[in-house]
Amino acid sequence: MGFTMAPAFFSTDLDRTSKFWGALGFAVVVRHEDYMILEHPTGIVIHFGLDPDLVPTKNMTNAYLRFTTSSEAVALYEQWVDRVTEDGFIHEPGTTPYGMIEWGMRDPDANALRVGGPAESA
Repeated sequence: MGFTMAPAFFSTDLDRTSKFWGALGFAVVVRHEDYMILEHPTGIVIHFGLDPDLVPTKNMTNAYLRFTTSSEAVALYEQWVDRVTEDGFIHEPGTTPYGMIEWGMRDPDANALRVGGPAESA
């Protein structure tokens, strides 16, 4: 069985969202007045729905990107760490009690993306 799954995040400003994620390598593949789909060269796809009333401090939207190996997860962190703008947040990889090496980030609307891979694959 083959399929893909793409998280759907919210945005208070699709232009700002496009710029933030664009700095990480994402390109707009679909754009409407109130909806946008971004795709990264690695195949990561994220959907964004416009919600001008979203309060970022109350936004609980998140997704987890699990790689087969922790080295893949860390490599993505290394690509992105210097590209996350000051209106976002990224934290460095660390080993979890449940055996993963993980890192996370938030965009300006507080959409959270956690990224990880099995620690034993390091």
